[in-house]
Amino acid sequence: MDKVIKTCHDINDDAEMWRLLDEDHARRNIGVEKEAIAEKAMAKGLEEGSKTKAIEVAKNAKQMNLKVEDIIKLTGLSKEEIESL
Repeated sequence: MDKVIKTCHDINDDAEMWRLLDEDHARRNIGVEKEAIAEKAMAKGLEEGSKTKAIEVAKNAKQMNLKVEDIIKLTGLSKEEIESL
């Protein structure tokens, strides 16, 4: 039992081991942060792409003389957005 206690004390007093653990923890956090940023960028890109497609559909629908109310239902765009096209 004394040997186990001494080993525990040695580990707790090992500054290099704690430094390496801190570096490993920091690397893992950076990886998690990068992943979160990438996910947000992907979501934003998808959202912008969906908006662009909705505008394109609305323009085509206006050229086909569809009612604004129908275009709103079709695209999810607001009346103001459609009228400004």
